[in-house]
Amino acid sequence: MIWGGKSPEDVVFIDKEHGFRLNQDIIADNTCLPIRLDLKIDSIVFDPPWMVSPPPWWLDKDRANGTRGDYFGEYDHKRSIVPYLFKAQKEFKRYTKRLCMKWGDDEIPLYRILGMFVKDGWSIVHQIDYKANKNSGGKSKTQNWWVVLDRILVNVHNQE
Repeated sequence: MIWGGKSPEDVVFIDKEHGFRLNQDIIADNTCLPIRLDLKIDSIVFDPPWMVSPPPWWLDKDRANGTRGDYFGEYDHKRSIVPYLFKAQKEFKRYTKRLCMKWGDDEIPLYRILGMFVKDGWSIVHQIDYKANKNSGGKSKTQNWWVVLDRILVNVHNQE
């Protein structure tokens, strides 16, 4: 949904769920990517699930079964999202030095998860808040963020 229905050039779209406006290039869980490690990936754009209790007006009537799983995966409570985020960012570090992440402060504030990324070797390069367009009902009060993180590379020198 980030791309507005168009797939940009040189972007590989990965998701484990079906039924999006864009078809995935790879269907996979991003905590275990089926991608060769020798490929050069400039950056990863990560739009993780950040809401476990969507309001009823959020659900898309066009979805086949209209369940929360169509949007938010298998996360029934906040405690289940955090381990997923930790595993995903670990996997991303294997492939890239730059991570661009979209986050919504609806249920878990951004500051609560950013510390986990920083402690595990990411540095915050840029953070911007933006007000997404309100939904058709005008009910959205979620603070949305884009955060750019760079992997911190540790230089190891041989000491003689």
